[in-house]
Amino acid sequence: MPSASPVPDDYPVVIPSLTVEDIEAALGFYAEILDAREDARFCDPQGRILYAEITIGGNGVVTLNDSAFVTQLGGPPHGGHGPVSINVYVPDVDATMAAALLAGAEQTAPVADFPDGDRFGGFRDPSGIFWAIASRRENLTAAEKVARLTEAFFPDQHRPGDPMPETTAPETHG
Repeated sequence: MPSASPVPDDYPVVIPSLTVEDIEAALGFYAEILDAREDARFCDPQGRILYAEITIGGNGVVTLNDSAFVTQLGGPPHGGHGPVSINVYVPDVDATMAAALLAGAEQTAPVADFPDGDRFGGFRDPSGIFWAIASRRENLTAAEKVARLTEAFFPDQHRPGDPMPETTAPETHG
């Protein structure tokens, strides 16, 4: 049984996700031009940003994904969907995936529990748009998410008892 609401109260239901070559440069641009605030980041052991969350205009959440990391997770460059995808929190990710497949979507990522506390899956709709769907399973702090992601993707880099990996800002989203 999930320990959290499947649709987080502190996130919008629909979240644009951008796959970019240089997240650091994108963060600087969005901060300067759109007054974006960085809320969270996940880095590799060398410090390269693999994932970040920003807020634009006080309530517009956008995620940024490193294109090489998307490929490392099993997807082709840009996740096989171009540089933009849509993330949606749904009440039941398994039921939503089943309905999408029955309606002609192609599954691109099987539904599974993800280390960040979400149950996640992905599909390409009949129009070719990539959708990442998720249901929140656990409420975790930004530091807990980063620690779990680090352990999952870089297990040799984080040992029990090590200090928690750094986050860039106080957590404002689930």
